[in-house]
Amino acid sequence: MPTPLQEVRGQNGPQEKISVLLIGCDAANVSAVRGSLHHERWTVSQCMDCRNALAHLNRHKPALVLCRRDLPDGNWKNILSHIETLNAPPLLLVASRHADEVLWAEVLNAGGYDVLLEPFHSEEITRVFSAAWRYWSGRRWTDTLPVVWQEQRIES
Repeated sequence: MPTPLQEVRGQNGPQEKISVLLIGCDAANVSAVRGSLHHERWTVSQCMDCRNALAHLNRHKPALVLCRRDLPDGNWKNILSHIETLNAPPLLLVASRHADEVLWAEVLNAGGYDVLLEPFHSEEITRVFSAAWRYWSGRRWTDTLPVVWQEQRIES
């Protein structure tokens, strides 16, 4: 049986591409994410601001979005507001150098998936992105299942 990491990295299981959008991340963090997700199954795109990120989200359908807390023309809340309007919305992860319980609670309560502390560490990226993708993938499939209502009559 494959481990979760093997399954997500594509060594076993379905081979669909997993698209990730990084928003506002510096070169070191982009490099860390690309290095941690270095497998043909993962595709990583990058935007530096809200305007370009919103345009990208309208054209492409990433499974995961990693956004810095603050951007030159907005913040993670602007991205989350837009994500919520999309069909099969991606999960939002928020990155911050000052991640604390307040930010974490705010992100989760608003509908985000998780908060990553900068600078990124390979093990943390692999763990969080793997779990997020498995959650997104499972949610996507259960959201599309038809709901069948069956009435049962009990005869006495």
